[in-house]
Amino acid sequence: MIEPPRQVLENAFGRALSLNERLDTVTTSAQEMVRPTVYGQGIIILAYVPLLTFTGVEGKTFMPMAMTVIIALASAFVLSLTFVPAAIAIAVTGPVQEKENALVRGLKTIYRPALQQVIRSPLPVIICAALLFAGAALLFMQLGQEFTPTLDEKNIVMEVKRIPSTSLTQSQTMQLANEKMAGRFPQVAFVFSRTGTPDLAADPMPPSASDKVTGLPVLEIKIDKSEIARRGLSLSDVQDVIGIAIGGRTAGPLSAFRRDRTQQAA
Repeated sequence: MIEPPRQVLENAFGRALSLNERLDTVTTSAQEMVRPTVYGQGIIILAYVPLLTFTGVEGKTFMPMAMTVIIALASAFVLSLTFVPAAIAIAVTGPVQEKENALVRGLKTIYRPALQQVIRSPLPVIICAALLFAGAALLFMQLGQEFTPTLDEKNIVMEVKRIPSTSLTQSQTMQLANEKMAGRFPQVAFVFSRTGTPDLAADPMPPSASDKVTGLPVLEIKIDKSEIARRGLSLSDVQDVIGIAIGGRTAGPLSAFRRDRTQQAA
């Protein structure tokens, strides 16, 4: 985000800014930096555009981040051509000399000999880069195929609220009776509750309120990702088939249902 303003700033500082010429100089510097700045910002923005096509959990997780970065980059580009030149013209009133500081000089004394050595003998560097690439490729092959795994805690949280005047002792007694009632169902594996505010105070609640966690036994189906990939299927396709087989498919509008029946009859 700071790259466009920095480019305009360096391009303006590279000129002899006098009191009478600083406005024209800054304007010329900003005009010269328009094309390279647009090109650089466009590349970065295009890298985030595919994130806008995500759906489901991936979309909810990464789309706000992508939109934030794109808006920030666009805003930085606008400011680099409006606010930054104006600020330079006001703040910089005399000529500026560009020189290296002690840190840059110290780094160059280390970098120059290392660069010359690499140029004289590039083979060890190429071998190290090839080994790193092979290691990264091997690690990539061991990663999962899902961009974001499905989060399923297999529990149901129910909040129980009572009248505000209920004491903590009364709440605990009533909550134990509530847990026993829920535990009678054969579908329930376990039940536990939390009454009032916890020690961390992350979820403030009065003593009259409780959170009841009910664990349900579920059917776990493990999908062989390598096998479905060999058959040309995606994970979402298999999950849709399993969902339809177990729970059925959500019915759409009645008009769409009639249209599907008409097409099947034809």
